[in-house]
Amino acid sequence: MGIEKFHLCGHSLGGYVATKYASSYKDNVLSLTLLSPAGMWPVPPNINEEFNTLLNKSGFLHSFLLKRVRNYWTFNRSPYQLLRNFGISSILFLKSYVKSYPRLEKGERKDLMRYLFQILMNRGTGELAMSYLLHPGAYGYDPLVTTLNAMTIPVKIFFGTRDWVYETKRSGISLVNPKVKEIIIKDASHQIQLDNSEDLVKEMLNDVLEKKKPPSFADLLLNGTKEVEEMLLRNPLIVL
Repeated sequence: MGIEKFHLCGHSLGGYVATKYASSYKDNVLSLTLLSPAGMWPVPPNINEEFNTLLNKSGFLHSFLLKRVRNYWTFNRSPYQLLRNFGISSILFLKSYVKSYPRLEKGERKDLMRYLFQILMNRGTGELAMSYLLHPGAYGYDPLVTTLNAMTIPVKIFFGTRDWVYETKRSGISLVNPKVKEIIIKDASHQIQLDNSEDLVKEMLNDVLEKKKPPSFADLLLNGTKEVEEMLLRNPLIVL
């Protein structure tokens, strides 16, 4: 493609992959943006006790599902295979999940449903790497915090206020690199881009434009400026 330098962005497992790529190809990545990245923290020493405590607090159905997901994950099978095994009930679950994002327009909900069906109901692909990279609970066997502490490029990490990844227990290693900044997006879950895309995109764009006081994303679009287009052509933004 002829792209030598670019800004790299990744969400969830994509954030894990993006970080490892940026660490390996330092000369190509100008900045790294992570959205609710999985594998941020090492596996807690008392992980089994925490899991048992969670089971005791959960109802029968929730406890059953947690055990099944963990078993699938432990035996190197995709947790999403559990969803595929429920047949028509899985479709009803996906429809209910899509409805949990009230900000989406009708057409956007249809697109999200189509996307979820393709990645969750069809045969697994990249998801099959999860059990090799992440411990159940999305803790990293090679945690990102270690990699990020050695980064020399600007890094921004976004979490939602209701993000289960953000609530994951931080243990063992602290994030101390001044190049890395954590930003909390209000009224957002793990799917930040769906819950509060306005605040997220504004923060992301302001970072990529590399200005002290850049115009807002909305202003750039409404004024018809070519500044964003020219910037992205010069230094593309690649999303995983």
